[in-house]
Amino acid sequence: MQIKGMARKELLRSWAEDIMAIVRNPLTYNASRYTFLEKILVKLKMQLNAEGKIPVRNIFQMFPADRKRVEAALSACHLPKGKNDAINPEDFPETVYKTFLMNLCPRPEIDEIFTSHHLKAKPYMTKEHLAKFINKKQRDSRLNDILFPPAKPEQVQSLIEKYEPSGINIQRGQLSPEGMVWFLCGPENNVIALDKLVLYQDMTQPLSHYFINSSHNTYLTAGQFSGISSPEMYRQTLLAGCRCVELDCWKGRPPDEEPIITHGFTMTTEILFKDAIEAIAESAFKTSLYPVILSFENHVDSKELVRRSQGYVRYCSQLHRYNKRQMSRIYPKGTRMDSSNYMPQMFWNVGCQMVALNFQTMDVPMQQNMALFEFNGQCGYLLKHEFMRRPDKQFDPFSVDRIDVVVASTLSILSGQFLSDRSVKTYVEVELFGLPRDTKRKYRTKLTSTANSINPVWKEEAFVFEKRLGTQRNVPSAETNGMPDSAGKFSAPLSNGPAGAAAFAKDENVIEVTQIAEPQTASLAELQQIKVFLRLLKKQEKELRELERKGSKRREELLQKYSVLFSESVCYGGKKRNTRKTQKKRSLKTGDGGTCANPVDVAESIDSRVLELRERLEMDLIQLGEEHHDGIRRKKEQHATEVRKCQQKL
Repeated sequence: MQIKGMARKELLRSWAEDIMAIVRNPLTYNASRYTFLEKILVKLKMQLNAEGKIPVRNIFQMFPADRKRVEAALSACHLPKGKNDAINPEDFPETVYKTFLMNLCPRPEIDEIFTSHHLKAKPYMTKEHLAKFINKKQRDSRLNDILFPPAKPEQVQSLIEKYEPSGINIQRGQLSPEGMVWFLCGPENNVIALDKLVLYQDMTQPLSHYFINSSHNTYLTAGQFSGISSPEMYRQTLLAGCRCVELDCWKGRPPDEEPIITHGFTMTTEILFKDAIEAIAESAFKTSLYPVILSFENHVDSKELVRRSQGYVRYCSQLHRYNKRQMSRIYPKGTRMDSSNYMPQMFWNVGCQMVALNFQTMDVPMQQNMALFEFNGQCGYLLKHEFMRRPDKQFDPFSVDRIDVVVASTLSILSGQFLSDRSVKTYVEVELFGLPRDTKRKYRTKLTSTANSINPVWKEEAFVFEKRLGTQRNVPSAETNGMPDSAGKFSAPLSNGPAGAAAFAKDENVIEVTQIAEPQTASLAELQQIKVFLRLLKKQEKELRELERKGSKRREELLQKYSVLFSESVCYGGKKRNTRKTQKKRSLKTGDGGTCANPVDVAESIDSRVLELRERLEMDLIQLGEEHHDGIRRKKEQHATEVRKCQQKL
């Protein structure tokens, strides 16, 4: 049955919404290790050969780091191991798959945890022992026992039933070492507090009480000086959860002078203002239903911009009722021509709401930003800490005095699993981005003694951080021939992590909005070079303004010239006025053959002359516009060369 018209459109919209809901669901890509391993089994059973069997080569592709270990694990499960062999799906159920994983990736570090919390003479953990382990090791000690009561033995039976592979052990209420492995890989022990990923904060407070996911020069796909602009960047940025986008508006090309978006006085390309607004309108509320803030840098006549913008204002009108206090917006300094980002944490520390970053650059600052705004349903708004909102609370991020949210945080890196597709030596680096007075910010484990990216173990002393405000970044890394290679990155706000063992899965009225460029620290020599650079930019800006002024003057002169020609054509029937007083008057005598001009012929002559002048004017305006923009382009190319030479000295 063919679907037509509105029904087809509605079906496509429904499909798009469902796919978007799956893609944007934070619980999907923050799932536990247990879930990711289950997905591998599902994928293997979906990719059958023509005989309906699982090709062994597909298993090699899923676990490519060490083929010999994969072959040994298959043999331990009495399964074929040749690359041209295949396995019946019935011979590879979940229980056999788990046995295969335990042989491929044994967990001796979890065996040690298990041994220290069960009866020494018994190879299992009772319900009582498991409850004690959960309450003492896995539970946050700061929780209120009444609001969050500790686990009881009868309650942990459901966990045993979920993770214990032995049916007999389940009946007896016992957990084996293998059951402990799957329990610690489950969502109950995820490194991220899953309840913080969904919308959970109070969203009715004044706008100034929130950190707002913000973008700088949103339209650019690459560098700040010669990058390509695209309206697609507004779609991608908004779909990524951004709630504040930037539009740099300039007058467009003649004769229509349609407003454009571009980075002024640079070599970046331009896009139409209306295309940017349409992209915003299409994507503004796909990821988040909360207000979108449009940050305008306006170089267009305000009346013209308002006329062009009419009809789109409704997308940010919801903000007015929130605007009770002053706000600030931070953006990258002008010398970041490569679209690199500054570290945002220092500005969040002082309560800046809109800390705008270059979304096109996936550097460490952008990873921090993504980690912070992944929480609270990815709505783009995060409620600031209470002491940043209450007028009776004082906070100085540069003070050595302790604040009321300081907690000592201990982190032990036990092991890693499936860190790389290659068999390499590995290490883990942990970095804390917090307050300036934090004593220890960065730790790194030793490099493993042997090449092992399937199940490396690090037995080292715990890392101790003074946990205040901040983001924790863990980077499992591989090293081949002495060269570091990041095998996976994970960043998260410190307040959203669990206690105990956890598994990391890879993979009033607003008066004004103050906008501040990021501060910079430099030596005297660097400051002198920067001063030279800024003087160069100022000179270039002056030259471009002079070209604009000359272009406008030539256009006005051309229009004035044709205005006179049009007037003469209409007033004198296309003939030039004769002002010579010496000209003799011709006398008409009776019988003379002189005749008067036909009015119809005169009108046709005027129309023809006016049409000719209009065509000439259009041609001259187009030629003048092309000459003007060519001059601007040549001047910008000259400026680009000057800037590159100056930057090489910085």
